[in-house]
Amino acid sequence: MVFTPDEVAHWVLPRDKVVYSYVVENDDGKVTDMLSFYELNSSILKNPKYDKMNIAYASYCVAGDNEASRLKQLFKDMLILAKQKGFDVFNVTEVL
Repeated sequence: MVFTPDEVAHWVLPRDKVVYSYVVENDDGKVTDMLSFYELNSSILKNPKYDKMNIAYASYCVAGDNEASRLKQLFKDMLILAKQKGFDVFNVTEVL
C-alpha cells in the first residue's frame, strides 16, 4: 500500500489526544520500525468515581526486519507508551 502525503498526515503523523506515532532508529539514524495507536475514549455511566475510560487502539506496527520477535517487542513498547500516556485499556483489532 502506498500512501499519499495527505493520507500519511491524517493516519500516521502524531496529533495530541488523537494519534500517537513513534519510530525506532538504528545507530546510523535510519528508521527501522514504526508503531502507532489512536485514542478513542468511552463514557462511563452511573459511576460516582469515574466518568470516562481512556482507550488506545493499535493502528500501525511495522517491524523493518519482519522478525516475529521484533514485532512482539514493538507491541510491548506500544503498551508501555500507552500506559505512560495515561490509557486504561489497549485494544488490538484485526481489520481486513
